[in-house]
Amino acid sequence: MTIQSTVQVRCGHCGKSYEAEIYSAIDVSSDPDLKEKVRDGSVFLLECPHCGTKALGKGEMLYIDPEAKQFFSLVPAGFPGGSPEDPTGRYADYTTRLVRTPGELIEKICIFDAGLDDAAVEMLKFVTAQDLDGEPEGTLRFLCLNGADNDLVFTFPSGGEMHTVSVGFSAYEDCAAMIRRNGDLLPKGLFPEINAAWIDSFMK
Repeated sequence: MTIQSTVQVRCGHCGKSYEAEIYSAIDVSSDPDLKEKVRDGSVFLLECPHCGTKALGKGEMLYIDPEAKQFFSLVPAGFPGGSPEDPTGRYADYTTRLVRTPGELIEKICIFDAGLDDAAVEMLKFVTAQDLDGEPEGTLRFLCLNGADNDLVFTFPSGGEMHTVSVGFSAYEDCAAMIRRNGDLLPKGLFPEINAAWIDSFMK
């Protein structure tokens, strides 16, 4: 069920308060257009009506896609809340993940919609970052599959600009095979957190 509410927001630029609509839960089966708004990030943006400044909304949010069987819990670092429970086992056959930022949520959707394994993608991102001339200034993000060979395209910041790098699908398959051979490395729990910090914990 999609849940939307009105909250008071203070603009960080002009200091004036305004009302904004935010989502605490999104079920794309009830509103398919919302999936694209999540993917392009627009659902997270708040715009001050006084000065036009846009800011990223902060807060917890559940994202559910019954058709794709995806259930992601967005809980920003430092928030007192936690991931939801599933006492009935309704989501037992869903892919579930805990994410910390809207960017992570968007990336998870892109990864799974492309038919990829996010643990293997995180390993590939780690290896790719080491191979770049001068490590990127931020985390690589999966963007899409490209071309007839399904190269994986990643974006990353460097020198104040965003760049892209393409990696062959065979390299992804190597990472996926390594993950399968070492399944005990995967975090446990109903909503596992698979991200750069997880891969760093045993790759460095």
